Amino acid sequence: MSMTTVGVLLLMLTAATTARAADPDARETLVACRDLPANVSVPEPYRAAVHALLLRSAVLRRQCRILAMAPVTVRISVWSPQSLVDCRARASLARLQSGVLDVVIDLPFDRDVAELLAHEFEHVIEQLEGVDLRQRATERHSGVRRVSGDAFETDRAKAAGRAAAREVADESQAALVPTAPSERGTD
Repeated sequence: MSMTTVGVLLLMLTAATTARAADPDARETLVACRDLPANVSVPEPYRAAVHALLLRSAVLRRQCRILAMAPVTVRISVWSPQSLVDCRARASLARLQSGVLDVVIDLPFDRDVAELLAHEFEHVIEQLEGVDLRQRATERHSGVRRVSGDAFETDRAKAAGRAAAREVADESQAALVPTAPSERGTD
């Protein structure tokens, strides 16, 4: 992440924290982000699973905090893997006249959901930061490439997805490892 990106994120976080300091519910979302913010919707049958992913992934919690503070609405639409023939998941973005970024994320809810959700969330964050994917795709070694038409892929989104997948897998593996017996013994 570049220093400019870090600066923008810190500025956004500071402004949003100050603006929302009076609202206890918003403050809790900013601090913990253990659940999706109000501007991100998931179909009810999947909310508990997303909640569990947030508890396991710092990447998803960071993204959640950014989205909670941003002028964005995100609707997650669950599709079967066979429905997404040209990709594993996708985000469709439109800027409304109000300036709000309106996003629909289509993804299968399968074993890769942590990776795919973090990947698509990162694409949303790129747009919130004003990353010009079209321009960046023309630059060598930019980490951005045009996939087709107006569809772009970024190394940054891929890295976020892989990191979230690792965190969830590591957390799941840790839950399977038995803890060492107590040193105290039972007298």
